[in-house]
Amino acid sequence: MADHSSPNYKDLYLRAEEARKQEAEGRRQEAERRRQEAERRRQAEERNQQTSFTELLQNCHDLLSRQLRVETPRHQGKVLRRW
Repeated sequence: MADHSSPNYKDLYLRAEEARKQEAEGRRQEAERRRQEAERRRQAEERNQQTSFTELLQNCHDLLSRQLRVETPRHQGKVLRRW
């Protein structure tokens, strides 16, 4: 005898809902991947931009004029000999 029962609509709905959620998650992940790629490109362009001589001097000045911090060396149980 053939089965003439109606389809299980609840199961069909749940499968369709799960497929919709997976598709939405896939779109979200793709959008995030694209955003990260765009950010990497922007950072690379920023790193590789041309620098004028004035900018170079300013950057060197900024780096060389940073305050130095002096600390006592930590020897982790090692004995230092003084000559």
